[in-house]
Amino acid sequence: MTLTAEMVKKAAFKAGCGDIGIANIERFKNAPRGMHPKNIFPDCKSVICIVQPIPRGSYRGIIEGTHWNNYTFFAYGKLNTLYRPLVGYETSCFIEDNGYEAVLLLSLIHI
Repeated sequence: MTLTAEMVKKAAFKAGCGDIGIANIERFKNAPRGMHPKNIFPDCKSVICIVQPIPRGSYRGIIEGTHWNNYTFFAYGKLNTLYRPLVGYETSCFIEDNGYEAVLLLSLIHI
């Protein structure tokens, strides 16, 4: 079965992503040495970027100077270590259930 970008996007939205972009590997032809996606997965044909919005209320304490912890704990910590990886995991499983390979990178990893 052919897996289309639309199918991947639909699965990612179902998993809870805020937005998603899919780029052909050719877009990275001028990537700096060591930063090319093929360094991670040599057979890569596409790069998928999943975006999770940070609720505006999480910044309220910072803006008002009253409560920084909510942003640190939820918006940075939980979003990056729990919610986003779950969306990425479910999307990766969908891709692999359809006969392709997927490599999931956490947003905390800087190559």
